Amino acid sequence: MKKVFLVSACLFVSLFGACNSSNLQTTLKLGRLAAIPASASELKIDGTSNLFSSTYYIKFRAPAKDIDEFIRNSPGLSGVIPTKFDANHQLLPFTNDHEMRNTEHEYFGVDKRYPWFNPLIKTRGRKYEIPQDHDANYGEVIIDDEMNLVYITVSHS
Repeated sequence: MKKVFLVSACLFVSLFGACNSSNLQTTLKLGRLAAIPASASELKIDGTSNLFSSTYYIKFRAPAKDIDEFIRNSPGLSGVIPTKFDANHQLLPFTNDHEMRNTEHEYFGVDKRYPWFNPLIKTRGRKYEIPQDHDANYGEVIIDDEMNLVYITVSHS
């Protein structure tokens, strides 16, 4: 069932964005994450890899209950307490270096190769850090609880 969903999702996404079932499986395995919920839509995946390091990005939308189940079933997030975002503690894109940044907020870098990966959170969301394992795999899962969007970054170095 999961493989059928994966193939279907990648066929659908291939019409609208990058999806590679090998990259998806690799990213989930490296991050020790559960399968993407069958209810997921707007699935996108992309990334870079070379001999020494790799970084993969995933984005999808799913109902809140399915996102919570995804988190619960992800061994890489077991015991991880999320950072909460709200109007007073937002997740914002980096600004120009000369501009003042508010220390109350957190910031993320924008990669122009992946314009769809924009985990901006101004109202309600959370971030789970995937702890580094013995193979140097680590990452984060960011959830926009207002829009039911999930952003995943998994890296190896």
